[in-house]
Amino acid sequence: TWDEHDRTTDFLWTGRAYREFALWKGAYTGGLTDTEDDFAAAMISHNKRRKRQRRVAVVAAFLVLLAGLAVVSSFWRRSEHEARRAEAAKLLTLGQLQLEKDPTEALAFATSSLLFADTQETRLFALRALSEAPPVMALTVGGRRVRAPRFSPDGRWLAAGGHATDVLVWAESGGNPIRLPGHLVSTLGPNRVAWSAPGMLVTGHPTEQQARVWSIPEGELLRTVEFNEPAWWAVRGTYLVAEVGPDVLTEGGVFNLQRWRLPDGDLEELGSVDWKTFGATYSIFGPSGRGWAYAKGDSIFYRPLPAQSGANDLVIGRHDNDARVLGPQNDEPDRIWSRDLTTREARCWSLTKPSPEPLHVLPPPPARDTNFAVRYGAGRWWLGNYSGNNPPLISNQSGLPGSRPMRLKRNGSWALSQMDIHPDGRWIVSSINNYGELVFWPMDKPYPIVVEGYVADGGRPVIFSPDGHWLATAWDDQSLRLLSLIHI
Repeated sequence: TWDEHDRTTDFLWTGRAYREFALWKGAYTGGLTDTEDDFAAAMISHNKRRKRQRRVAVVAAFLVLLAGLAVVSSFWRRSEHEARRAEAAKLLTLGQLQLEKDPTEALAFATSSLLFADTQETRLFALRALSEAPPVMALTVGGRRVRAPRFSPDGRWLAAGGHATDVLVWAESGGNPIRLPGHLVSTLGPNRVAWSAPGMLVTGHPTEQQARVWSIPEGELLRTVEFNEPAWWAVRGTYLVAEVGPDVLTEGGVFNLQRWRLPDGDLEELGSVDWKTFGATYSIFGPSGRGWAYAKGDSIFYRPLPAQSGANDLVIGRHDNDARVLGPQNDEPDRIWSRDLTTREARCWSLTKPSPEPLHVLPPPPARDTNFAVRYGAGRWWLGNYSGNNPPLISNQSGLPGSRPMRLKRNGSWALSQMDIHPDGRWIVSSINNYGELVFWPMDKPYPIVVEGYVADGGRPVIFSPDGHWLATAWDDQSLRLLSLIHI
């Protein structure tokens, strides 16, 4: 019986005794009695059975261990998933808090959140951040205090004057800036920079009574133009032009109009102006230095140069209210811009074919930004200046009618900052944070266009044309709007 068999196995050799028996059996060449042979066979069978039992026990223990690890792994994965979702939610919350101050930081938080957990809420928030303003790239300049950045006419260089002795010039290809030393540091304003058509750079401070002409990229000082009186100068094409006189910086009194061909031309006297006598306001030199424009009441006048009186001044445009002349944009040939001081609408006038109808009209920005000035880049971007600590507004002139302008936000101080648009409209640059940082917005990327006021419901669909060139919408005032999408 099995009980008898189990009791019998208690007398079999196991462990060390069995190993010694196996060693002896292997070396022993003699024979065994029947009883000894049965005993040996029983020991061998018993030993094999114990090995199988141990193997089964080990396998069973291993399977139990695997099952336990699977359970623990499941709990760990669930815990990790919850931890990633919690981290994603935290990053999304931080982004939402930053959206009004800095959409770029908000977008960075949203992107990081998506790496932890890809959710529809976060994706929609990322699109919202992009619709607020393009993401920026920042260039920290430390204590250089650069305030007035300007792109070269070909867009290959960026110069920045400010409240430091050095004017800095960066190449589009990268690398350390070129340093142009020896400038005045003044609390009355930054050092100004202006590019000429051949690629030379003119720098100086309005109170210095001189301007420096540099070659770029050599960084060589080609000449210094001495005004010998207070002067407000500019570069128009290949000319350095200036209004020169004791009261010119306060826009009053008598001053002279002067011009130098760059880089080494002699002084040309272009006439004098008695500002108070004929009641002009807001004057500026025209394109290529061939004329001088000014506002008088609601009218914009243009005086070909040289001229000794106002007898040949031309009325090139009018506004509905008092106006201010803004000058050419990127030295546009034969055009002058101005704006209405009341409505803030900007208009562009022809110098070759004066007409009561302007060539272009830019509507005023929706916000009442003071110190407003128009910048018009590559015939596409309209840019309103800013004041105090309010970032500027920008709108796409080729976008949908009625689309909301973007406010170029960046976390930091905007007080008295200045900005410029790349000649082909690819970049907008501005100085911020007490002129210790230059920030760049890439404008050649597709960004969401937001048209406010539309309420979608079952009775007011949005329909695209089959070729994708038009968008049709229905509105509360019972109107239908057909919007062109071709040039967006």
